Amino acid sequence: MVYRKYIQKRGLSTVVVTLIMVLLGIVLISVVWVVVKNLISSESEVAEARSKFFSERVDIKNVNVNNLDVNLSLTKVGGRHH
Repeated sequence: MVYRKYIQKRGLSTVVVTLIMVLLGIVLISVVWVVVKNLISSESEVAEARSKFFSERVDIKNVNVNNLDVNLSLTKVGGRHH
């Protein structure tokens, strides 16, 4: 009788450990997915901003340097419309 209860408890603990490992795997995959998705999203926003910036044509009219401050005066010459 004692041996039978031991087998039942051992079998139950195996099921519980397996369930916990499966849930832990799902949580880990979800966390990695969110991090990768955010990295991809932020990189695409940076790429879009670079594309818009470098498609503009500007003339530099004036540059003022004062210690660590730099002031630029620019005039848009052309480029694509957004």
